[in-house]
Amino acid sequence: MSIRRITFAKAGTAALALAFIMALAGCPTETEPVTPALSGAITISPNSGVITGTQLTADYSGTETGITWQWNKDGNAISGATAQTYTPAAAGSCTVTVNAAGYAGKTSAPVSVTKAPVVSLAELADHIAGLPQNTAENPHTVKLAAVNISTSDTMGSVNTAVTDRYITLDLSACSATGNTISGSFSASGSSDMNVIRNNQYIVGVILPGSVTSIGNYAFAQCSSLTSVTIPEGLTSIGSMAFYGCVNLVFTVNGSGSYSALESGKMLIKNSNELAAYPSASGAVTLPASVTSIGNFAFLSCTSLASVTIPEGVTSIGSQAFYGCSSLASVTIPASLTSIGSMAFSGCVNLVFTVNGSGSYSTLESGKMLIKNGNELAAYPSASGAVTLPVSVTSIGNSAFSSCSSLTSVTILGSVTSIGNFAFISCSSLASVIIPGSVTSIETQAFYGCSSLASVTFAAGSNISDADFGSYDPFPGDLRDKYLAGDGPGTYTAARQSGDDYSAVWTKQ
Repeated sequence: MSIRRITFAKAGTAALALAFIMALAGCPTETEPVTPALSGAITISPNSGVITGTQLTADYSGTETGITWQWNKDGNAISGATAQTYTPAAAGSCTVTVNAAGYAGKTSAPVSVTKAPVVSLAELADHIAGLPQNTAENPHTVKLAAVNISTSDTMGSVNTAVTDRYITLDLSACSATGNTISGSFSASGSSDMNVIRNNQYIVGVILPGSVTSIGNYAFAQCSSLTSVTIPEGLTSIGSMAFYGCVNLVFTVNGSGSYSALESGKMLIKNSNELAAYPSASGAVTLPASVTSIGNFAFLSCTSLASVTIPEGVTSIGSQAFYGCSSLASVTIPASLTSIGSMAFSGCVNLVFTVNGSGSYSTLESGKMLIKNGNELAAYPSASGAVTLPVSVTSIGNSAFSSCSSLTSVTILGSVTSIGNFAFISCSSLASVIIPGSVTSIETQAFYGCSSLASVTFAAGSNISDADFGSYDPFPGDLRDKYLAGDGPGTYTAARQSGDDYSAVWTKQ
């Protein structure tokens, strides 16, 4: 028998043969390590119909920890775009790459982003009317061409155009006179954003980067408004600027020093309160950065149950908590020095807790707050017969406004003044004794007290014409008779059907 010799011409072939023989023999061989793949899937939403200015959100379904994100445009990594969300400013193909230590990165399917349509003011109404019908949950984004939005003509046209289609209004290309969207207290008029109030179809607003202030009532009662993009340079928001925007959340477009309360429903900057909105509910603790609570800040937050105000807050503005009918507890810091008119009007169940060493006293189980001998505020929870503490030296504006269950008030000799509207609309108030120490009674102090039948000006009373409010301080002709020379004493009233204007007073 002959033996056939097999030879391998090359060393590489010999190595392969040796590896084959070792494998047959069950001997281990060295292999390159394999990096495991991420187990989950990546999705981007929304994933269709996306235009510039729309926020994209990435989700990953796997269980790996330490996930990081990198957004890409047209296959190239976008510098700084490493959050789970990304808002594309330019058209292109967007993807997101997910990474985790020890795993191979995974990239999502692409999402096409198209340029947001820039629409002139003249074309706006027709453009919006031509868009598909939609819901507030799926608004169309419309970018308005460069116009001055600090004119009533501009915003009046916008308000008229945005009907029957839910819109995110991109104003980023626009300008504003004095960098201000100024709003107004009036129901209608020529004051900037005033005429966009009450629009029910504006879901989002992207403000120009140049805007530094938003005026009173600017977006009030835009009940569908859920998103406002705030420019970095914004420094002030006016009273009730977003009143009635109960679902509003802010996005800060820039690096301004902001913080948020209630998921963006209150916006704070640089230790000053900019604005709060009637979406606050439940138990709220204000951030330590807040130093003041502005006018109308929590107006009509009917689901707000309690508020803890931090040390450092010195003032609460007028009507700040007006109409917060569920508000039962407020923690007051020792730093507080002033409470504005009607700050807690309508808070019929309110009780205060003093958090600090401030010199306070309370009346009616915490329903009136006194500090350092001066009245800060009283609230329409006062009822029955009330005697004011001796520490009170003045009764502030609107102090007992609309205390409909208040029947009588004894004002002690320390009080020198009774403010505007102090007892207005206390419809059950039947009698009041005013000490001789009172030297001024302001406008409409007792107006609307339809049951008031007895007023006593104590001996020594000497209120001058100039200090006796000229506009209906009492029902009927009491002021006139007092100043005509009748002076101190007890007066009783007769009136027709409780009418204030017909009340005729007689000194006993």
